[in-house]
Amino acid sequence: MAPFFIGKDIAINCWNEIPNLKDYVHFYTHVNINSASVPVGLFAKIRPIYTSSFLAWYLLTYLGAHKDAFKTIEFGIEHTLFKNGREITFEFVTSNSLQPYFMILFKNEMGDELFAGNCKFTMETLSIRSILPYLSSKSLTNFYFDGSYMNTPRLPSTDQIIHSVINTIKVHKRKIVYISANILGNENILCIIAQAVNKKIHVSTDKFAILGKLGLSKYFTTEPSTTYIRTIDYSQISIKKVSAR
Repeated sequence: MAPFFIGKDIAINCWNEIPNLKDYVHFYTHVNINSASVPVGLFAKIRPIYTSSFLAWYLLTYLGAHKDAFKTIEFGIEHTLFKNGREITFEFVTSNSLQPYFMILFKNEMGDELFAGNCKFTMETLSIRSILPYLSSKSLTNFYFDGSYMNTPRLPSTDQIIHSVINTIKVHKRKIVYISANILGNENILCIIAQAVNKKIHVSTDKFAILGKLGLSKYFTTEPSTTYIRTIDYSQISIKKVSAR
């Protein structure tokens, strides 16, 4: 998702240079999993960046950011700060179904604004109990979200796809199964598959470290010889490359 701005004070997920960079309060709700590093000097210019403890850890560990660039915020607690003479009140909103991304609820006298960012909303995810109170609030005036999957009647639902994958694995039991996965993302789907077939899934050491931070490592292993379900990078998904393994 591209950088997003609310008014003249709030910048969310800004990876690039923008005019008057220091005039904004900066938030990060997700990271670009395809980035190998952060823009040189960016975090030094826009600190502090308000984010979750997990995303701060990820940026420090994998993208070379500096620890002083971040201010981590707990979920479900209201915070207030001041910028350009304006009071900005916000709360980080999370759901286990949407890890590791999260949402931000901005509160003001004119009404609340909910930024959902990279959380992909379908009709199923809109019914998640921890999110419903925010969506049904009478004070909510603006809702910003990625609607990529909202109007796709020709595509099966996420649940249908997961069910199909699980059935395929069970039918071809003991056959080696490769699932494409980036270092960050789809953790909840992999957990559902692992539980359904009662088998750990092999992941890279980097992804295993991330899963540990999310409290999900019990469903995974870094030893490929102990399981027939294995993840590989998206770039490795092809008949030729998989057949060569």
